[in-house]
Amino acid sequence: MTHERVAIQPVGASTRERTRIADYVLRRGFSMLVLAPGDRRPPREGLHLFDRTGESLCPRPNGRPIRIVRVESPSDLARAREIGAVDGAVAVSWIRDRIIPLENLRASAGTSFRVWTLIERPSELPAALGALEHGADGVVIPADSFEAVDAIQGALENRPPVLTGWRLARLRTVRPAGMGDRVLVDT
Repeated sequence: MTHERVAIQPVGASTRERTRIADYVLRRGFSMLVLAPGDRRPPREGLHLFDRTGESLCPRPNGRPIRIVRVESPSDLARAREIGAVDGAVAVSWIRDRIIPLENLRASAGTSFRVWTLIERPSELPAALGALEHGADGVVIPADSFEAVDAIQGALENRPPVLTGWRLARLRTVRPAGMGDRVLVDT
């Protein structure tokens, strides 16, 4: 897992509180911050700053906005694909299932557009960064305290379990599975 694809959004009631969290994020080695509109942060080498509105992530100082699409159905996922293809990037906010739809979007994006995803919990990081062996190009996650930043760091440092091997299994059912059909191997 890598810090380079994780953008932390400091959350707090005041600008001062958000600034303290942002400073801590940078001390922990992260290089992307998603700031509340109006929060100031001087630019520096290697630091990537974004403003977040309800509709988009806007790279500072004058980058092209990355539209945020709320995905809760196959038609929303198709809309995200279309936006990504036209704009060169799309950010998705998942309402229900995350992994299979992210894999579908990642597969359809290929190298033609960048896929960002918005998540809420550090436990979601491994899947967001690992879908189809690549994951999202960028992951936005909120942090409301130093402890939340530490939890994000911890999730990135966890190593995946060692695979124990495959066993032959008999196929028992085939049925539609929601946003795209997928083979499920339960281990």
